[in-house]
Amino acid sequence: MSPNQRLSLLQGHLQRNTEPRAPEFPCLSPAERNSYFESRSAESVTMNNLLATVTPAIKSNQPPHKLVMIPGPVEFSDKVLEAMAQPPQAHTGPEFVGVFSEVLKKLRLLFGNNQKTHGGQPVVLSGSGTLGWDVLGANLLQPEEKVLCISTGFFSNSFAECMSNYVNDGNVTTLEAAVGASVPLHEIKKELELLNYKLITLTHTDTSTGVLTNIEQVAQLVRQVSPETLIAVDAVCSAGVEEIQVDNWGLDFVLTASQKAMSTPAGLSIMFLSQRYIDQSVAQKKKKPFYVLIHKWLPIMKNYENGIASYFATPSSQLVGALNTSLSEIFGVENAKDVKIDSKSKLPLELIKRFQTHQQVAKEFRQQVAHLESVCLSKADMCNGMTALYVPQGTQIASLLGKLSKDYNVNLAGGIHPQIAGRYIRIGHMGVSVTGNNAADVKVVATALQKELTGDELVAKS
Repeated sequence: MSPNQRLSLLQGHLQRNTEPRAPEFPCLSPAERNSYFESRSAESVTMNNLLATVTPAIKSNQPPHKLVMIPGPVEFSDKVLEAMAQPPQAHTGPEFVGVFSEVLKKLRLLFGNNQKTHGGQPVVLSGSGTLGWDVLGANLLQPEEKVLCISTGFFSNSFAECMSNYVNDGNVTTLEAAVGASVPLHEIKKELELLNYKLITLTHTDTSTGVLTNIEQVAQLVRQVSPETLIAVDAVCSAGVEEIQVDNWGLDFVLTASQKAMSTPAGLSIMFLSQRYIDQSVAQKKKKPFYVLIHKWLPIMKNYENGIASYFATPSSQLVGALNTSLSEIFGVENAKDVKIDSKSKLPLELIKRFQTHQQVAKEFRQQVAHLESVCLSKADMCNGMTALYVPQGTQIASLLGKLSKDYNVNLAGGIHPQIAGRYIRIGHMGVSVTGNNAADVKVVATALQKELTGDELVAKS
């Protein structure tokens, strides 16, 4: 993050009589944030209205609740939540070992990996997606090495900030796009030709802007210009929504989390490590943080995948079980061995259909809210799992979010990009809210925005 951006963010935290800001909503004070999430009284919201926010069939057994349509966490199916309610399991017992084995095998399929031909290892740790950044840097980077970070928003810059903790000052170069744009390939090419970079980091979908980086094109460029540079992808908001082919595209490290398009409660940091990354990381002799030591976790993950009980740190058994349930729903079968694979992409056929569904629903949603300006400047750069939209001038974000929450039982997110926070909102459309009941959840949001933000009538003025 540049000095100007830091100053802008600091200013946002200090304005309005020096009230502190709510950490996840830089444009809101704590009081405003609490008002945003405040539930309407029982007298003012009918049960029928609340029930309308629960998608039938996939969420029919859940208590009435407000739709969570932010860029993660997302709504979950009944089966996923039921998996969270399972009794305790011994993490070295045969029941859990069998479940964890299935999860790791399915994750290979999710990322397009063939173990026999390319090696590599999926890893699942208790933690948030952010933990994956530290796993990447702590195991791979030496202080004298250089890192190139491609930035399309707030989270890309945070990724770069994390990498700076593992190399000397000045050894992280950030190529930052204009707000709502992607970094041109020719700029990346020019930078790769200037210096010998150990690592390039890419944020597939930056949820502060909704910009989608073309991972395939960038990876192809890196292999041509600087083949020794390792490629790391933050896929927290893209895995399960956008196409990722780790083998075919030559990706070395992909990280995601359970709570977004994986349609599972938060708490799991999910990674795929290429064989090249593994070999280079294990060879590093420097001191590393204990919990993220790859050479500690690799035998654990290999053993679990092969059905052998193992232990380094206790896994989250209920979350792993819920993830297994969600992956089974995504692939349409219970067991990894039964998943039908596309021979070219190495991806499950049902997963490819899921990509297409998300793409179509995103397109239709944006058509319905076309009266609002997109933060993303080009349709070609728009992701399929969320949308960032400017609100009409004069609209108070806190009031708008509160009104949508109280009157429509829908929770959306405020803006988080330091340069434009307070001017836009973010809507998540991924997982069961897209694939279930003809995307009824997404249509609820579109209807609410059509009614409340018409462009010429500002109903959320202060």
